[in-house]
Amino acid sequence: MDMQLAYDTTVHAAAVLAADGILDTISEKATEAQGVLRVIASVASIGFVIYQAISSRGAMARILISGLAAGVFVWIVFNVTELSDRVDNEVNAAGVAATAPQLQPSALPAPQAATAQLARGV
Repeated sequence: MDMQLAYDTTVHAAAVLAADGILDTISEKATEAQGVLRVIASVASIGFVIYQAISSRGAMARILISGLAAGVFVWIVFNVTELSDRVDNEVNAAGVAATAPQLQPSALPAPQAATAQLARGV
């Protein structure tokens, strides 16, 4: 019985280490690929602007708008974590509770005076 428990514990520990190794490897490869993907996004954005310039036969408005769109795309690619943090902060921020304004009793007219003014038509 003790032998089986020791075997199960060893097999489980080996499986956890293997899984941890696989996750670390995937994380490392994703980090290495991030720079390549940024370069690809930059080149694709430049290609997009050139394509729009050629297809519009040099129309400045279309070139400027496509350049602006390409710039926003590249900014998002380079700042995706910052953008994610901003959205997360805005979504999870606690809102300020709305309160009704409180009037001081001295600022309110006396009920009799208000009724008298209404009766006089003032």
